[in-house]
Amino acid sequence: MTKTPPSPQSGTSIIPANVKAFLSKPPVLPSELPLFSTARDEMAHALGANDYYEWRLCEDFALTTVEHTRILRAKLGLMQATYHEALIKAFSKAFSDESEETIFKFIMEWYGSEDGKSRILRRMEKPGVSEEIIEAEALLSRLPDLEALSRLAQSKIAARATLTREFDAHRERKRKNNQFKEDVIDAEFDDVENSKEAASI
Repeated sequence: MTKTPPSPQSGTSIIPANVKAFLSKPPVLPSELPLFSTARDEMAHALGANDYYEWRLCEDFALTTVEHTRILRAKLGLMQATYHEALIKAFSKAFSDESEETIFKFIMEWYGSEDGKSRILRRMEKPGVSEEIIEAEALLSRLPDLEALSRLAQSKIAARATLTREFDAHRERKRKNNQFKEDVIDAEFDDVENSKEAASI
């Protein structure tokens, strides 16, 4: 019967001492360590990790979780930066007669509140610029990079699925190995009992 580790608590490691000695320091940024530890410990608790290999798989699962989150964060940052560039371009076109200082104030007003954004959009109606156009231009200008990041993110999801299957396969191998040992013991016991019976005849 598989022994399930205790439920992880915040700030508390549930890694068995005999396993912890062989686990390496995770290759993640300091700010990513809480996510890594939580993902590893929750995975180990959910699956009942009880040997080094299973904990190693849980660590790999946690690492792919961190990498997936990192990629999504990079994708968001890229989209935000690209959107800002497209916004400046649209404002420069719509308010070509205004000074850079005024355009900067418009940008601050745009980001400041929905009311501010609405006021700017009303002023931009005549030049034929809308928020949808700004978003479309931002997306199209970096589409190859965004698609590449999406593919990377999908690869991490696939990697996690592979690790989960390997965990199940490892458990099945352990089950068959234990069953084989039990069958050998039973066979040896039967041989001993048969020998006793033969000797008593």
